Amino acid sequence: MVYKNIYDISDIASACNGLNPGKGLVLVKIGHDNHTQLSYAIMDFTLNGDKSNIITFFFVDEGEMTVTMDYMEHKIKGHSGFSIPPAAIVTSVRMSDDIKGYAVIATAEYMDEVFLTRKPISISHAISLRRNNTEGENGINGHEFSMSDFVILRKALENLETQMKRNNHKFQKELIDSAFAALVYESANILFSEITDKENIQRAGSTDIFVDKFIKLLTVNGDKEHSPAFYADKLCISVQYLSLILKRLSGQTANNWIAGYLITRAKVMLRNPSYTIQQIASILYFSDQSSFGKFFKKHTGITPKQYKDEFLRY
Repeated sequence: MVYKNIYDISDIASACNGLNPGKGLVLVKIGHDNHTQLSYAIMDFTLNGDKSNIITFFFVDEGEMTVTMDYMEHKIKGHSGFSIPPAAIVTSVRMSDDIKGYAVIATAEYMDEVFLTRKPISISHAISLRRNNTEGENGINGHEFSMSDFVILRKALENLETQMKRNNHKFQKELIDSAFAALVYESANILFSEITDKENIQRAGSTDIFVDKFIKLLTVNGDKEHSPAFYADKLCISVQYLSLILKRLSGQTANNWIAGYLITRAKVMLRNPSYTIQQIASILYFSDQSSFGKFFKKHTGITPKQYKDEFLRY
C-alpha cells in the first residue's frame, strides 16, 4: 500500500506513476509556491504515465484554475470541485497565483479496497446526477459548492491530511482509509442531494451491479465492441433486460450508451490535430471511413470533417 503526502511537488509525477502497479493515494496541498510545478506534473503524468486506473480530484478553495482535458477547456473557480477521470488527456493546466486547495489522486484499486467493506456509492445515483446536470456536450465535470458545503469538504480534506502525516501511528492505514471514505461520502452526499427523482433511484438500486459492470465493460471494450449482445452475453443477461435497466436509470438504451461512448471517443480524437479521420475510423473499428462518417453524422448532425474543422478553427 502506498500513501504519499507530497510537499515536494517536483516528485509528484513519479509518485503518481509509482501508484500504477497497485493500490495507493496521493494528497497534494495546492498553494502559490507549488501550483506551477503541480500543473506541469499533472500534464506530464496524464500524457506519459499509465493513467488508466487513476482518478484525480481537485478541490479549489480560493483562486481559479483552467484545465484543458480531452482538448476541451474547463474553468474552475473557488469553492468548487473538479475531477480528471481515468484515461483523460490533459494538455494544459493553469492556476492563478492566489490558488489554494487540494489535489487528491487515487488508484482504482485503492478505492475498491476502501469501499470493499463499506457501502459503495450507488451507480444509479451517479447516472442520475450525470443525466440531470448535463450542460452541452461536455456535461458537468466541475461543481461549485455552497459555502456551508465546502466548509464540510475542507474539514474532511484537512482530516485526511492530518492522518497522512501520522507516520508513527500503529493504525495509520485504517485512519487514512476512513478519512478518504468520509471525504468521498461527504462529496457524494452534497452532489446527490440535487437529484430530485429519489423514488426512481431507490427503485433502480437492485440493478446497480449490472449497470456498474456494463459501464466498466464499455470503457474497456467500447472501441471494438459495438453490439449490445456482446455486453449482455458478458453479463449473462438478455439484451432486452440490459436495455431495460439502462433505460430505467438513465433514459438511454444499450445502443444509445454504446453510440454515446463512440461519439465521445471520436470527438476527443477529432480535436487532436495529429489524428486523421481515417485513423479514427480504424481505431474505433469501423469497416471504413465512410461508415464512420455516416455514424457520426447520424448522431451529431454534422460530418467528422465539419466537426474537426470547426474545432480547430479556434
